Amino acid sequence: MWTFAGDRRKLANAASAIRDSLEASCHRLEARRVALLQLHNSITRKRDDLPTSLSFDDVLGAKGVAGEFESLRTEGLVENFWFTGLGDMHIGSRGP
Repeated sequence: MWTFAGDRRKLANAASAIRDSLEASCHRLEARRVALLQLHNSITRKRDDLPTSLSFDDVLGAKGVAGEFESLRTEGLVENFWFTGLGDMHIGSRGP
């Protein structure tokens, strides 16, 4: 499970922060890859609308979390990735 917490400035380069965290975890586990990498932050309209929440753009935008997760899977470092289904249910909708 992976959560952006603590130093929120790391979000400026999410890909690097994710990769560094995964590499450190693999080292501690003495593993070459992990079966599941899960983003556990809530996803809201704006970053930090909830404690440790990420914005839609943080996750799906250019250089976002989803892109890096996919890169890690393509490289064989992660078998699967998942996103927690918490946050703002109206993100991306045209409704209220």
